[in-house]
Amino acid sequence: MAATGAHILVVEDENIVAKDIEHRLKALGYNVSALASSGEEALQKARDACPDLVLMDIRLKGAMDGVDTAEELRRQFNVPVVYLTAYADANTLQRAKVTQPFGYILKPFEERELYTCIEVALYKHQMERRLKESEQWWSRRRRWRGVPKGHGLSPDGILGSSVSQHVDRTTQWHH
Repeated sequence: MAATGAHILVVEDENIVAKDIEHRLKALGYNVSALASSGEEALQKARDACPDLVLMDIRLKGAMDGVDTAEELRRQFNVPVVYLTAYADANTLQRAKVTQPFGYILKPFEERELYTCIEVALYKHQMERRLKESEQWWSRRRRWRGVPKGHGLSPDGILGSSVSQHVDRTTQWHH
């Protein structure tokens, strides 16, 4: 398996488990940007290291658990989070879902499972970022050209009639 070389922040409160995850990630070709054992430490290390992805345990040392930390990471840094935890009870899963994780892996896990989940999460995050950038570009373009909001491309990618008319008027194009 050839990994992307992405930088990953590992948030795990058990040091021996964190070191094992770090070793596995390096063997898969990833860079471990930092290890953190608490939510507060994870936020600081994310600020310093700018990881591409965070592997997050749910039970952590300190005032913040992994779910609270994942929500803050998403809000502050827009970094994808994959939960890597032994907890799958209904309440924990419900809390975790609302943080919009990019994956949820139960311990113990296989390296292949970890690799697959990380690669899919990184790809999905990249595609979401590209889509958002494209939407922002079209929004700016629409404002620049004076096209009213809500007009533009139809779902199948064809220019709507109001846009076609606007383009005709501004470019003085005649059919």
